[in-house]
Amino acid sequence: MKNGNSPFEWIQKGGTSEAFHEAVEDYLETCQSIGKDPQKPYSGKMMFRVASEVHARAALAAELSGTSLNQWAEKVLDEASRQTV
Repeated sequence: MKNGNSPFEWIQKGGTSEAFHEAVEDYLETCQSIGKDPQKPYSGKMMFRVASEVHARAALAAELSGTSLNQWAEKVLDEASRQTV
């Protein structure tokens, strides 16, 4: 940003919408000038296929832990990704 603050700092300090849009424009211009693709937020939705046996075990594991399958899968993915990244 031209003023030296990140867009997130502006939001935290109660910055204006105009300042935020300026920060985003500056970020996009910087990415373009250095040849980097801008980061985009993830939606939080994942969809993938697993073997029926894996699905059954995961559903049982979720039930035994007292959570939904989505909650259980999120916890497992979070723990596994934290070990890797």
